Amino acid sequence: MHKQLENLIEIIERIIDEYNQLLTLGEAHKQALIKGDTTALDQVLKRISQSMRRINRLEVLRQEVGQEIAAQFSVEPEQITTSYLVQHSDAKTGERIQQLSNQCRDVVNQIQVVNQQNSELTEQSLSYVQEMIDLFMAMNDNGSYGKDAAGYGIKAPMAPASNGGHLFDFKA
Repeated sequence: MHKQLENLIEIIERIIDEYNQLLTLGEAHKQALIKGDTTALDQVLKRISQSMRRINRLEVLRQEVGQEIAAQFSVEPEQITTSYLVQHSDAKTGERIQQLSNQCRDVVNQIQVVNQQNSELTEQSLSYVQEMIDLFMAMNDNGSYGKDAAGYGIKAPMAPASNGGHLFDFKA
């Protein structure tokens, strides 16, 4: 039993390490969105995908070990929770399991915040792109933004961005 709990603890530690890496990548994702750096964004998204695959593999291992522990206790795998393991293990192991549970919860909450921010930044970016497409489409029409419209034609000078040319005017 003790060996299986140690295996579970090791797997959870590796999962938390991956979640921390994912949090760091989420921050890099946010910075790439703010800067409009598509090359960095592409690289970060590839690394996020790799991290997610590693997390999925670790989750499969965690579930397998959880099933083994459940069999040892003669309970259903769904009953193997943090509180159950804390109650049914020695004080040192129980304390470690509780610490890991808290760390995992904290990093997942932080990832959720960063993901929400990245989602909002992505929405802003998509909105900007849509507005630019609409503007270019309107410029090709013979309407008020056509080549004969005062100052709005294809050859009309474009005003420089007031925020130094960046897509967003803030840092999250």
